Amino acid sequence: MNSQFLEFFGNYMIQTAKWQKLIEQTSSVMVPNVMDVAEFGTLFKQACSLNGPNQPASAEYTRMWRQTIENFQSAFCQNAKLWGWVPQADYQILQEKCKAMEKAIQKQNQTISQLRSLLDEKGLGQVELLQRFQSLIQDQSDEFQTFVQNFGGVFVKAES
Repeated sequence: MNSQFLEFFGNYMIQTAKWQKLIEQTSSVMVPNVMDVAEFGTLFKQACSLNGPNQPASAEYTRMWRQTIENFQSAFCQNAKLWGWVPQADYQILQEKCKAMEKAIQKQNQTISQLRSLLDEKGLGQVELLQRFQSLIQDQSDEFQTFVQNFGGVFVKAES
């Protein structure tokens, strides 16, 4: 795990707990309940060892800043999965897949409905299917009876 990420996250949680404690101790509306951007940036720079002299115009500083942010985001995504969180990009991909599947299901349901109506129109619905099945069983039963009679007739002729 990325130690800078864990340090930042730990400090963030400690600071949040301190603010929560202040809010609980005082019922004043004036107590801030969220960290402002400057405090968040300072906390982030301290955790990532970027709290030296700021040289925003420096190309090296910009490169270090971008690399630090990429490392932080990577560590955050890895830890988020451990905590059961889903990154928004992954969620959106799943959401799009879900919508596509819902459309496919709706299309399949329409096709099934159309096929059922065609079967009913042609008289091949469930009632017709059941009648055909009963007719098939009856035909097989008749054929078996004929076979048994013929087979029994062979033994009767052989004995005479």
